[in-house]
Amino acid sequence: MTCRALAFGLVLESNHPLPDCPLPPPDSRPDLTIDLQPGGSLCPEADDELIRTLPDTEPEETPHLRVWYSATRERYRFCYADGVTFTISAGADRVAGTWPAPLTREDALPYLFGPVLGFVLRLRRRVCLHASAVAVAGRGVAFLAGAGFGKSTLAALFATRGHPVVTDDILVVRDEDAPLRFEPARARICLWPAAVEMLFGSPEALPRITPEHPTWDKRFLSLDGSQAGFQHQPLPAAVLYSARRDPAATRISIEPVTGREALLTLTSHAYSWYLLDATMRARDLDVMSRLLQDVPLRAITGARHESLSPAELYDFISDDLAALGIAEGCRA
Repeated sequence: MTCRALAFGLVLESNHPLPDCPLPPPDSRPDLTIDLQPGGSLCPEADDELIRTLPDTEPEETPHLRVWYSATRERYRFCYADGVTFTISAGADRVAGTWPAPLTREDALPYLFGPVLGFVLRLRRRVCLHASAVAVAGRGVAFLAGAGFGKSTLAALFATRGHPVVTDDILVVRDEDAPLRFEPARARICLWPAAVEMLFGSPEALPRITPEHPTWDKRFLSLDGSQAGFQHQPLPAAVLYSARRDPAATRISIEPVTGREALLTLTSHAYSWYLLDATMRARDLDVMSRLLQDVPLRAITGARHESLSPAELYDFISDDLAALGIAEGCRA
């Protein structure tokens, strides 16, 4: 069975269904072929080159991810500590993934829709930020942050107030035309139980991403319109918010970030920066500089965003959007 899907502006063709992805136009040609098979092994070969270990650990520790480059320069391998492995063709047109028992396809898909497709986009010279984004008054509002700093929570907060979600974790900046646009990704948001409880009253309010996994308890909100909606078309970029914590802060504030600090902030949130070559990094800097010429970068700073209720946090950011002229009256 062949399944087709659209994500990050790419037409995907897979031998397994790809949940929460919209369908591409019927006459479109696939950009990427995905082959998913259980029980196999894609371990690196003896002459493959280890190009990255994440996190950077001591030799006696087990890394979460190792990335290999084949001696023939035909493919990359992403090898995860739990046994899930992916190969990515150097031409970024084919991906193969496998996983050992007792893991399932649901255990492999978060890797596919995260680092694997993120790297495919990078090989295709797409500029990507580690960010979530929503639609406000027909324009794109992005939340940049590292893992665990609440960017998905902020996107889900806006989604539950009627703002369609553009993307959850990987934000593709589409730069073919002016103004620069945010590319839609996948119609779901992934949330940790604490965020689910904050937004919906109980950590059990949303289903688990991997129901059979013994420890990984992350949940997902489907953007099917029942609780939240999905933005199907690219949107012009309007504002970037950088979410950061300051343990010394006594309140949450929003301040502009400009000049060199703004560019350094964007580059610090570049997706898969650690795997980019010099040409890719130069392109990132060019597109990010153009983005900052037209789009303000604002820092949301505080000890913990959770110090405000969801309604208060939404109103706080909405007031800032209104002050920027991006939206009027989007308070809850």
